[in-house]
Order: sequence, then structure tokens, then C-alpha cells
Amino acid sequence: MLRGLGFIFLVLLFSTYTLAQDAGSEIRTGKNLIKEGKSEEAKTLFEKEIKNGTFKAKEDKAEAFLWYGVALLKIGELADSEEALQKSSKYRKKAHADTLYYQGIVEIAKGEKEAALAYFNRSIAADETHGASWFELGELLLADKRVERARIAFEMAIKHKCDKSETARARIESIDEGKQMTEGVR
Repeated sequence: MLRGLGFIFLVLLFSTYTLAQDAGSEIRTGKNLIKEGKSEEAKTLFEKEIKNGTFKAKEDKAEAFLWYGVALLKIGELADSEEALQKSSKYRKKAHADTLYYQGIVEIAKGEKEAALAYFNRSIAADETHGASWFELGELLLADKRVERARIAFEMAIKHKCDKSETARARIESIDEGKQMTEGVR
């Protein structure tokens, strides 16, 4: 009797482990498709896997909806992207910097700069090392002529190794040149 229960336990354990691996592998595949510029394919993959119920654990669902939302964003389906990102947040126990970051990007695409600022600030509050959020925050602050705050945001983007660190350096140089020009006028 105990052997039979032990065998059933092992089968259940193995099948749970296999499902978790499959979910992780599908998410990695989708992320790679997005990185390769194949967002339509990633969208289709995530739609199929979400519909089939591949993602059982809440964290897997949250991650799947995050990257599904990113794929939708990349192909310009803003309303659907926003909905997917909200679902991603729903499945998480606490705020997730990447989800909040992409929600900010959706808001920029919609022309909602104040909402975007709020999302980038929340993303940074969730993870102060989220360099991409610092960079986008800097861009918005600079556009709003809040130059000193923008400079600090760009410095933080560089410190946290944002993909756009070179652009952040150029923005800081531009800010510094603008200060020198203004100081020379006085």
C-alpha cells in the first residue's frame, strides 16, 4: 500500500515538475521571439498557451501576461497590451518593476505622460535598480523641463546599467552644455 502511494506521489511530483518546465520554456521562447522582432509570433504563442492553460502557477501566469502584453505593445495593440499587463499585475503578490515599466511605455504611446510618470515612479519604488524605468523617467522629466531631476534620473539609469546608458550620457552632456550656456549669459 505504501509503495503504491509512494509511486503515485513520484508521478505527481514529476508531472508537476514537467509542467513547470514547459511553462518556463514557453515563456523563454516567447521572450526570445520578441527580442528577435517576431512579436506577432510571440503574441500567437502566448495566446495559445494562455488559452490551453499551460501556465498553472500564479507567477507563470503573471510572467506570461507580462510578455504577452509586451508583444502586443510592440505590434501597436495598445488597449490589449494594457489589459494583459493589468492581468500580469493581478497575478503577482507585490508590484513588479517590469510590468509597471511596460505599463508606463503603453501610457507614453497613448500620449498620457502623467500616467506614464506615475508608472515609472512605481516601477522604481518596486525595484530601485530598474535602469530602464530611470531612463524613461528622465526622458519625461527632461521633456517637462525639469532638468535637474532629469539629470539625476539619467545618472541612475547609467548606474543601473540601462540598455540606453549611452543615450543617458548624451542627455547629461546636453544638460551640462545647456547650463554652461545659461551661466555665460548671466
